[in-house]
Amino acid sequence: MHLTNVELGIRISLCGIVYSRVYMPMSAVKQLPPVGRIQGCSLTLHPNPKEASVELQYTDHKGEWYEMQMPVLDALYLLNLLKKLSSENGYDHLLNDPKKN
Repeated sequence: MHLTNVELGIRISLCGIVYSRVYMPMSAVKQLPPVGRIQGCSLTLHPNPKEASVELQYTDHKGEWYEMQMPVLDALYLLNLLKKLSSENGYDHLLNDPKKN
C-alpha cells in the first residue's frame, strides 16, 4: 500500500478536517490505545529547549494506564493545532479543566 503525504494546511477529508501534515490512509499508521481520559502530564526540563520533553499519561476505557513522551516543541505545536481546531469548529466553549466535568 502506497502512503501519500497530505500537504501542509487544512484539508477536508472523508473522516473530517485534517490539520497540518498527516499520512493517509490512517489505517496504515500504527495506532495508540484509545484514550478514555487524560490523567495528566509532566514536563522534563533541559537547558536546550529542543531536549525538553512532555510526558502525558492517560487511561483507556478499561482503566489501563498508558504514557507517551514527546519533545516540548512538538507538544506546543499540538497545542496550537488543537486551539485552531477548537476555534474553527465551535469548541471554544468547552475549553476548561476536564476534571471539573
